[in-house]
Amino acid sequence: MTALRAGPPTYAPPARLSWRVNVVAGVSPDGWPVYEIGPRGGRTSGHLVFLHGGAYFRELRTWHWWFVERLVRETALTVLVPIYPLAPVGTADTIVPAVTDLLRDVLRHPGRSVFVGGDSAGAGMALAVAQELARSDARALAGLVLISPWVDVSCDDPGVAARANQAPGLREAGNAYRGALSVDHPWVSPIHGDPGDLPPVLVLSGTHDILNADAHRLVDAVVLAGGDVELVEGLGLIHDYPLHPTPEGRRARARIARWLCDRLTSDVTES
Repeated sequence: MTALRAGPPTYAPPARLSWRVNVVAGVSPDGWPVYEIGPRGGRTSGHLVFLHGGAYFRELRTWHWWFVERLVRETALTVLVPIYPLAPVGTADTIVPAVTDLLRDVLRHPGRSVFVGGDSAGAGMALAVAQELARSDARALAGLVLISPWVDVSCDDPGVAARANQAPGLREAGNAYRGALSVDHPWVSPIHGDPGDLPPVLVLSGTHDILNADAHRLVDAVVLAGGDVELVEGLGLIHDYPLHPTPEGRRARARIARWLCDRLTSDVTES
């Protein structure tokens, strides 16, 4: 696990990011660094809390920052990026409540659309947080964007197990993240949570993604619960393809931006 956690020396956004968007560094109530990436000029159409992937033990990478930068410019949303503690220090029993509280703070701005989203492990966190918020708070999110979501850390689904060359490492990472919670606790594996009362959900997954089967399980569960869910599936595409600098990635990012803009309910205001 220690070797796998080797990564970039810093989680900070590239300096060039501030050429096109506003970058403000802050601290969450739990003491985490939180970066606020907003439109130039300070006028925002709403907020998105974005949780990065990395199998719970890798820090966010440069491509996450450029994904966020493009999303800000295309939607005029202000994106909050919390730098959550990595497993095994950061575990689901602390991460999910802390991000839920962060969303409650953002929801205090009346009249603004608030979204949550993420990629891979971050998408699993985002789903767990959205379910917890639906259970414990009357205020509704405007939408949930899940890119290549990892929603079951057991990796026991036959469709996931069939691509087993990656599954053992994923299980180890999932066990580190779950801490004292059971593997099927909805904060750990949100596929076991309540899909009812979720906001509209956009799921993006490539057919060559090891987690593609879990994406289908999630979509089926939301449909069965009567929810609003859309699956954008990239034929022959790999894990996290919407974050890649490819034509398919650009089309996926444009689809995400359109989906978000279609669900904005507030006028553009000063951030």
